Amino acid sequence: MTIPLMSLEETKQFEAEFLTKHSKKRKYDWDNMVVNQGFPISKTEMPSVNYNGPTLPDYLYRQGWRISCRKTKNPDYPLFVKRTA
Repeated sequence: MTIPLMSLEETKQFEAEFLTKHSKKRKYDWDNMVVNQGFPISKTEMPSVNYNGPTLPDYLYRQGWRISCRKTKNPDYPLFVKRTA
C-alpha cells in the first residue's frame, strides 16, 4: 500500500502549521535574534578546525534574514556570528 500524496494546498498548509514550528531542538536561537545581534561560537562547539560557521534555516533565509560569520582573534571563541538583515 502506498501513502497517498497531499495536494499542493494541503502540503502548504501542513508545512505552515507544523514545519516552521520547532519540533526539534536547535543549537542556535535564531527566532529570538534581532538585527545587529550576535553570538560567539566556542572552540568546543566547532565540529572541525575548518568550520566556517552555521547556516540559516531555509525559512529564515527566504524571509530576508542574512548573517555574517567572522573569525576572531580569541582562541577560546574563534567565530562570531551576527545577524545583518
